[in-house]
Amino acid sequence: TYGVRFHNIKCMGSTGALGSSGIATYGSTNCTSNYCEFTGASSDQCVYMAAGSHFYYCSFHDNTVHGVKAQAGTTSLFSHCLFYRNTGSSDGLNVNGSLTCATFLNCVFADNGGAGLNFVGSGNQVTVYNCVFYNNTTYGIDGAAVLDSLWVYNCAFGANGTAAYDATNVVHVINELTLTGDPFTSRATGDFT
Repeated sequence: TYGVRFHNIKCMGSTGALGSSGIATYGSTNCTSNYCEFTGASSDQCVYMAAGSHFYYCSFHDNTVHGVKAQAGTTSLFSHCLFYRNTGSSDGLNVNGSLTCATFLNCVFADNGGAGLNFVGSGNQVTVYNCVFYNNTTYGIDGAAVLDSLWVYNCAFGANGTAAYDATNVVHVINELTLTGDPFTSRATGDFT
């Protein structure tokens, strides 16, 4: 499948195969989601991404599993997305394969049961710009191995349980900002302004 577009949809609850309450882009390329909400998934992950996908102004929240699980992907983009309150030991976004040429721009990762952004697999040419990582149970950004081609620019970190990021494996952090208090209007109601 090529070029599937989702706009302004709300996907709630899932216990099915691949655990996708909204979409599974396995075998699809150039899929785009705009202003979508993915919530309430309880099996495996909320969204399963295995090819190049773009997400704009989407929220992944209140899942008892990973908000997004990226098995593999090329030229993926997450812009102005929210990953919050994914509970248990779940990450906001879990990279379990190889994510190539991915960009995270102006995203929020908050109150997740694991890391905000977790690279269990590898990342190649992954860039994170102007994102906020706040109050995640483990790290804001975690990595299972040294991520030489992961670059993090102008991001803010605060109140993450273990540390802002795994300094052993997340080695390129430029212009890091440390938050001394909650920067959001109301995390409880999902207001991240």
